[in-house]
This record gives sequence, C-alpha cells and structure tokens, in this order.
Amino acid sequence: MSITHPITISIVGPATITITGGAIVGGGDPPAATTWDANNMTANTTLSDGDLTASSASDVAPGEVKTTTSRSSGKRAARFTLNYGEGQFVGFGVAAVGALVPGQNNYLAALFQDGYFDIAEEGSNDIGLTVPTGGDGFIYYDPALGYVWVDNASDSTASDREAGINPHYTVTPFAPLALITNLGSAEGAAVSATLDPTYSSGSFQAWDS
Repeated sequence: MSITHPITISIVGPATITITGGAIVGGGDPPAATTWDANNMTANTTLSDGDLTASSASDVAPGEVKTTTSRSSGKRAARFTLNYGEGQFVGFGVAAVGALVPGQNNYLAALFQDGYFDIAEEGSNDIGLTVPTGGDGFIYYDPALGYVWVDNASDSTASDREAGINPHYTVTPFAPLALITNLGSAEGAAVSATLDPTYSSGSFQAWDS
C-alpha cells in the first residue's frame, strides 16, 4: 500500500513524500536535562548530586544559582527539597534568563522556607506556605497566561492554578523563565536546595518533559 503524506520543509517549500508500507514518525532529540548551572552561580555556592543540589555555607552573602534551562511553553512544574537550620534561610523561585548580576538578589519572585513570598523591587509578604527542613516546595508556571504559583506539601494552590486564577506572580505571556535558589547560611553551616525537574502535577507537566 502506498501512503502519501504532504509535509512542508521550510528550506525547499512544499513537498510530497510517498512511503510504501510505512508511516512518518516524529522524532528529534529530547530536551536537555535541567540541573543547577555550574557556570551561572555565585562563588559561595557549591553543587553536588549531579548538580541537582545547591549548597552554601557562607554567612557573608546569600548563595545563588540558576538552572541550565528556561521554559516559555507548556504548563510547567518543578519541586525543591529544602534543608536548613536555625537562623538560616533558603528560597526558590523564578528568574530572567541570563547571567547572575553580582551583589544583588537575582530572582524575580521567590518563596522562602518561612512562608514569605518575595517579589523583587516590591517586597515580601507572608502567604503562609512554610516549608520545613527536609520538606518540599513547588513552582508552577503557565507561560500562556504568564502566571506563576508556588506551593508547599499542602497543595493548597491546586484549584487556583488548575483554574488559571490568583497567581502569586505574573510576567509577560510566554516569557522565558529559569528556576533559581537563594541560600542564606549562618555560622558556617550549609543550607541547600535540591531540584527535581521531573515532578509533575495535574495539568502541569514536568519542567523536563
């Protein structure tokens, strides 16, 4: 049997390919796996676990690192496991694409372990989404709407994000966003954030999918 599939090839224009006894199967390489970016972090940040765990033991300035990838399509989710001690802080959030700017916080918006949500240049508010040490926090991004939600293990923002309402932060639709962590140590004890880009929930697919 002869099956004719019309396709468009941008280099040569419209074309028709005839395949006998077969079918055209989509292909292409899968997206690159996301990790923390060893080439885009502060000097007081260290990476481990295949660059999925970022740590800092500096009490001079917060450590920061962005991810190796950004996303601007699909509905995306990622999970962060936080480890910290008394007097320390750790946040996770979203950032613009590009190199870190030294001497300043580089996140656009971030949730910290004590439940405070900080928007750059606007300030911080307690939204009650605390993350205990060893616990998980979550980012959800809908590029089509330009909406970002955060959550903890309570999953309390699930209905809002599935309905596409009440975001914690907004950007221009389809803006590319990277993930970021902000690490504040105390007395030389390390604080860390471990990234899981394979996490998905509801209509939100994994950051790496």
